Amino acid sequence: MVWNVYRPGKDLIDPDSKEVLGTEAIYLGDAEITKYGEPASGTVVSAKEEIFAKDKLVVAPQALEFSYAPHAPDTEITGRVISINGGLAETGRNAIIAINRGTNDGIEVGHVLAINRQGALIKNPNAPKPKGAWAEFKDSLKIDPSRRLLNTAQDPKEAKAEAEKEEKSGDYMRLPNERVGLLMIFRTFNKVSYGLIMQATEPVRVLDVVEKP
Repeated sequence: MVWNVYRPGKDLIDPDSKEVLGTEAIYLGDAEITKYGEPASGTVVSAKEEIFAKDKLVVAPQALEFSYAPHAPDTEITGRVISINGGLAETGRNAIIAINRGTNDGIEVGHVLAINRQGALIKNPNAPKPKGAWAEFKDSLKIDPSRRLLNTAQDPKEAKAEAEKEEKSGDYMRLPNERVGLLMIFRTFNKVSYGLIMQATEPVRVLDVVEKP
């Protein structure tokens, strides 16, 4: 009997709700049991990375289905890229990524989703100008909300709240999302799905938005 060898990886966290959606399993290789008993012994028949004591064995599943019918979801679906295979910060075509939507959200194998980059938050050119020198001075000290989270001295929740407040105030406006690629889902779980990037005009990054095309 062939077993897959895995090592627990990082937790997959929803960037919006902060809920832990699952834990990634890092595939290390395959092992074949040669002597049964307690303990049993086996032989590593293939390895992608070093295999250590306490790594986990899981019975190898049936071969995945490789015949897909790509199609758009019937309903509106919006999610985020939460992980890139290999732990990269950005990737491109033919790479595998995880999103924070699964079968509980209506995701199916074969679904094609657009990958969009959230539009930048810019100063509204039509916003009323401040009145008086003091108001102009205070306005000059404002930090662009899209960069405010880079201020490590400020609490992230407070920074996000201030950015949202300024956006709603009319002083700033958000540009439309820009499509950077297309994704096809090939593996689904309850709250997480994995997909293959079929097209990419720009690097795909963690936290990019996935939507019905």
